[in-house]
Amino acid sequence: MSKSKVSAEWKKRVKSEYMRLRQVKRFKRVDEVKVAWARNLRIMSEAVEAHDAETAEQPRKPFWPPAAPVPNHESLMKRAEVTYTDASGVVTTQQVPIRIINSVNPIPTMYTWAPTQKNFMVEDETVLHNIPYMGDEVLDQDGTFIEELIKNYDGKVHGDKEGGFIDDQLFVDLVHALMTFQTKEEVAEERRDREARNSKEEKEREAKEKAVERKDREARNSKEDKEKGVLTTKDKTEDRKDREARNSKEDKEKAKDSSKDKDKEVVKEGDKKVINDKQFPIFTIFQAISIQFPDKGTAQELREKYIELTSRSDPNALPPECTPNIDGPLAESVSREQTMHSFHTLFCRRCFKYDCFLHRLQACHPGPNLTKRKGPDLKAFSEPCGPSCYMMLDGMREKLAREALAGAALDSPNDASSEDSNDSNRFHKGLSVGDIESEWTGSDQSLFRALHKVFPANYCAIAQVMLSKTCQQVYNYWIRTGVEELGPAAELTPPRKKKKKHRLWSVHCRKIQLKKDSASHHV
Repeated sequence: MSKSKVSAEWKKRVKSEYMRLRQVKRFKRVDEVKVAWARNLRIMSEAVEAHDAETAEQPRKPFWPPAAPVPNHESLMKRAEVTYTDASGVVTTQQVPIRIINSVNPIPTMYTWAPTQKNFMVEDETVLHNIPYMGDEVLDQDGTFIEELIKNYDGKVHGDKEGGFIDDQLFVDLVHALMTFQTKEEVAEERRDREARNSKEEKEREAKEKAVERKDREARNSKEDKEKGVLTTKDKTEDRKDREARNSKEDKEKAKDSSKDKDKEVVKEGDKKVINDKQFPIFTIFQAISIQFPDKGTAQELREKYIELTSRSDPNALPPECTPNIDGPLAESVSREQTMHSFHTLFCRRCFKYDCFLHRLQACHPGPNLTKRKGPDLKAFSEPCGPSCYMMLDGMREKLAREALAGAALDSPNDASSEDSNDSNRFHKGLSVGDIESEWTGSDQSLFRALHKVFPANYCAIAQVMLSKTCQQVYNYWIRTGVEELGPAAELTPPRKKKKKHRLWSVHCRKIQLKKDSASHHV
């Protein structure tokens, strides 16, 4: 369909429905502001009442600041009036005089150019703001210069009438609102046009396939005739029969394939019926929207965009290969690799920021660095960090003292983790615990998995970072789930230290020295 087939009635419907949806959205925003205002007023009233109750218990002499001097002409001044309703429904009106502030000349706008240390990626200009003047001679010689310049900007020039603002949600709402105006006759007419167009394309495709098949068959037959040479009448008859049998066999196979294709088409037609049952919008709607908002694309592009936006049935579904939610009330309990996925894949090690445009495809995005740093670790605290520290548990100080005397290595995260994970077997022998039944949300569990390798066996540091758990709760959680958090037992053993290999370099130096010696003694 061309844009000329869109009636003026559809254009009027698009404009009126667009304005109605914008107005509904604006009213909805006003209602949300009113609800927020009432909620904040209720909270403030409760806070004031609580403060009044506290001051009533501890009476003190009130202090009123001195009022500002009243000008003589206050009765002649314009007044501003505010009427509001409190939480109890009492309407109060306040009035104050309007004091005019003398105007101040603004600072003039100034633009300066400054060198930058790197390039910044910005969006291309989509609107032509300035048409350069090349002189009358250039325009006389090449009059298409301005036309080509405007064409490069898709015909958008500064000062043209804007189509209006429309986002994805407003676009879908506009299409759904316009669907109420489409009639059964229009839907049936569009279906007939689509079926006629599809049947015409199918016939053309079948005709092309038959023509290609006929050419291939004639070429194959002529090749066989050349190879066989001169044949007798009997041989020609037998050869013709064999050829006809082979052709009939090929026709049967193709007929079988075409029947399968028809079955598939029947299934597709069933899908189309389901779509029609859902009353898919007619193409005229997208044409009318494209005319009203030309900067949003053609009618076909708008139709594809509508299908893409409405195909997401679950609004809470995440796109594929997306990091799960690790924060908030709906946070999931995920592994450490998933928690650190964004940091490992999007964080630039050179710029120290996410989504770096300069080095995103270079070697400074190597992925996660699984090797342990050589820097000093944060040692576990020797003294309790507070009254809820895990060291305050019964028997914990004696246990830590025994481990220190036994020479337990707490420096390695693997050793510390294995040592503490083995505590679960001895936990019930003499240690009293704190609040084991404290709720651990998915966000807490994911954060703990990310931190326990950074601060091995340092439950005080982990609790200080988490903020929502105490040392005892962190320690108890690790005792209960430490073995599962570690994963396979093969990871418990620390990797062997590799000796520095100087052999390759020494062999290389020896070869060079031998070459020099042979060259100097060569006769």
